[in-house]
Amino acid sequence: MITISILVATGKERQLRNHVLAALRFGLSPQQLIEMMIHAAHYSGWPSGMNGLRVLQDALDERGIEV
Repeated sequence: MITISILVATGKERQLRNHVLAALRFGLSPQQLIEMMIHAAHYSGWPSGMNGLRVLQDALDERGIEV
């Protein structure tokens, strides 16, 4: 969760995608990941948070997971 938050804050979208997919495999729910992106946005800025949400949505779509 810390790694995902740091990747959101620093705009490392390519690496973020891999960590989001791993988090889903390890049992984090899509809702938990959404909340992480929103929380990170408060500290790193809304553009970073919105980019994180986009990466998350792309990963969820790729896996066929609906939120």
